[in-house]
Amino acid sequence: MSTPPAGTTKKRLFSRDDYLAPLPIPTGRKPSDVLNTIWRKNDVFLDIGNYSIGSAVMVIWPMVMLFTLMYYVTSNPIILWGGPIIVGVPIFYVILGLFREVPLPVRFNRQRREVCVPQADGEYWIVPWESV
Repeated sequence: MSTPPAGTTKKRLFSRDDYLAPLPIPTGRKPSDVLNTIWRKNDVFLDIGNYSIGSAVMVIWPMVMLFTLMYYVTSNPIILWGGPIIVGVPIFYVILGLFREVPLPVRFNRQRREVCVPQADGEYWIVPWESV
């Protein structure tokens, strides 16, 4: 059984299969990982994870600055006590997350064109990446 050519899409009743192009289209732009999701990359595999403390800090820090500015402008005691409570809950969960085990990344094998997805029970789901 052969796979459809790259760039085609098969639509089914409750799903859609997108067949990826084997080579990227050259754009002349330098590649960048803005969300910091690529953990490791080499000629054989690409590891993508979703565990990033930096993204939580990028959300919490503007909240701290916003409540500080609001208190500076209004001098309202509700903001003085409510701001740290509202910001404290996400900070608590970030600190709690620092003590958890880091989840394994999803691995894309470039040579075999397979995806390895770790499951919660410790097993691995290995499939061709055209079927993901």
